[in-house]
Amino acid sequence: MSQTIWSNSMPFRLTNLQGSNAVLEHDERRLYLTRREDSNLWEVYLKNFEDVEVDEIVQLAFQAIFTTLPIIKGEVTLKWEPLASYKGKLTLPVFFNEEQGCISTDRMAFWQIATPWITNKQPEWPLSYLPNQKIRRPNAPKPGTILYERFIPSLNETLSFVALDIDQHLQYFHEWQNNPRVSHFWTETGNWDQHRDYLLKLQSDPHAYAVIGCFNEQPFGYFEVYWVPEDRIAPFAQPWHTHDRGFHALVGNEHFRGPHRVPVWLSSITHMLFLDDSRTQRILLEPRNDNKKFIDYLIAENYCKRLEFDFPHKRAAFMEITRTMFFSCLGPRI
Repeated sequence: MSQTIWSNSMPFRLTNLQGSNAVLEHDERRLYLTRREDSNLWEVYLKNFEDVEVDEIVQLAFQAIFTTLPIIKGEVTLKWEPLASYKGKLTLPVFFNEEQGCISTDRMAFWQIATPWITNKQPEWPLSYLPNQKIRRPNAPKPGTILYERFIPSLNETLSFVALDIDQHLQYFHEWQNNPRVSHFWTETGNWDQHRDYLLKLQSDPHAYAVIGCFNEQPFGYFEVYWVPEDRIAPFAQPWHTHDRGFHALVGNEHFRGPHRVPVWLSSITHMLFLDDSRTQRILLEPRNDNKKFIDYLIAENYCKRLEFDFPHKRAAFMEITRTMFFSCLGPRI
């Protein structure tokens, strides 16, 4: 058995995983993991890692364990001899027991560490208000910015979310919105200029921005992510928190449809929004109530249908997942 595990900067081939030992290989580098019997303590041995930062080593080891052994519960501990020499260099939010020469974390905490999946993370804005009493939001990501990127072992593909660039992505938005399957729920059919105007208007909206989803850099879907307090869902989301988020989604590329892919991108965009701001405690959606297939996918990913309500243009299902629910249920699909 082997699969690929990405560190911050390079791919490693994971081999010999038999529940108690594993080897991660990249060129001449080797990271050996050996599990002590009947425990969650793993001993680490490194070969040719002298030029690799300790954060990258730790993230790689924990990722290998948590992604390949979903049955592991509780706290996982890593121990290796020269760990004490890294004092002051380890910046990841994991527990460092200097006395015993080991570090530890659990699955729930690990998946809340943004590195390496969000490489362009901006500082979290302090809570403040505009003169009109609306919450001051950070600027939307620069068009073309990679917002999230993660290798998916089950697909042997890399999933990414990219801030929409109108010049580069309008063709996909135009084609997908005119697909009868999509327009049945989105009702945004139109010509080239109408769709450009739609995206330009969204670009000037401080509470939302557009995202393109890709598998191996091939666009498959369109997303709009938003802040709940300024969105039309806000009156139904009471009491809302200042950093609640939500999104709209469509898959337009027929090649990337299917039940083996939906849980991957659905859990990943949820993961991205929780990582984007640590104060976000809920992700909310309002799909059309008759969109049973999508609602069933959401429920399978631990979203809860709280209620039904009426917008002027549709009857909607109020779907919710909390940070605790998402990360305590294994995190994103792998």
